[in-house]
Amino acid sequence: MKFLANRKLATRISIITTAITFMGMLLLWFIVSSRVSSMVESNITNQMIDAVESRAAIINDYVASAEEYMMAFALGNEVHDLLKNPEDPALLQRGQQYTEDFASIKGIFEGLYIGTPSTYVLTHTSQGAIGITTRTGESLDEFRDTILAEPKLTNLGIMKSPGTGSMILSMYYPIFDNQECIGFVGAGVYASRLMDALLNLNIEGLPHCEYVFLNVEDGTYLYHQDESLLNTETTDKGYLEILQRIKADGNTQAGTYSYQDENGIDQLVVYKYLKDRDWVFMVRDDAEEVYGESGCSARFSRYFMCGCSINCHISYTVNPISGRQGAYGYGKCNPTPWQLGTLRRPGTGNFLWQKR
Repeated sequence: MKFLANRKLATRISIITTAITFMGMLLLWFIVSSRVSSMVESNITNQMIDAVESRAAIINDYVASAEEYMMAFALGNEVHDLLKNPEDPALLQRGQQYTEDFASIKGIFEGLYIGTPSTYVLTHTSQGAIGITTRTGESLDEFRDTILAEPKLTNLGIMKSPGTGSMILSMYYPIFDNQECIGFVGAGVYASRLMDALLNLNIEGLPHCEYVFLNVEDGTYLYHQDESLLNTETTDKGYLEILQRIKADGNTQAGTYSYQDENGIDQLVVYKYLKDRDWVFMVRDDAEEVYGESGCSARFSRYFMCGCSINCHISYTVNPISGRQGAYGYGKCNPTPWQLGTLRRPGTGNFLWQKR
């Protein structure tokens, strides 16, 4: 009877110990799993922010360099002399040679030209464009009232060239003489080279991420891999919310925004506001792809903690079942030399089991 009582007591102790251990392991799993997931997600988000910051810097440097070249071209005496006397054949020839030479040296221009206030093309890197009037009617009036209104460079962003179909940055710089606009220089700067360079800089682990450029003022696409969206207003609710944020605070630090798209798929967007140009550069990807590594880490920690719990359960339950009951109890089987003494209880065939 005493043997059975001791056996029941040992069993109860083992069950209680196993339950406490299991609860402790479960709590530890929740803590470890949440911390691992949080650390991995934070690390991935930081990588995306760094990638957006670096790519935004590349974009800004490329565009700024192109604008400087454009302004340097506009400052040439050949441009001013020709616009003052656009009918002079010698000046026309000189201006054409200057246009071709400047474009060939820089190598970034899809097209470079000199035009009159009526948008009549005097010189152009493409001979076939010389003599064309690019705007008439309301389009011309709007051009004069905006782009030719004051002596500053205007960058219209990325668009498709009507002449070659290439993706270009469209720029204009008006030329003034005694407070009067006498003409302008226009340029199409290769944007495809810039975007190709950006797309070749893959973000590790995010092969399907999407690059987007938007004009903050009107929400039009300056760049999208779907070229049919260029110069159209975005309808993406996530992008619209980001535009509202930028207009509200004008923050130039890289930010993040999560939302569900029209298909109910969770999306993560990392964006950077280029304040000097009023553009926003964004990288968007499926949140499941972005945080896939986090899920793997959480599953690993879960399996590990479950394994530990099972191991503890086995270690606490095997001994009472087999008859080896720790520091006290009696049994019929022979004690192990490393664990038990060998005192024989007088008058019985039993051994007294006792830890050394």
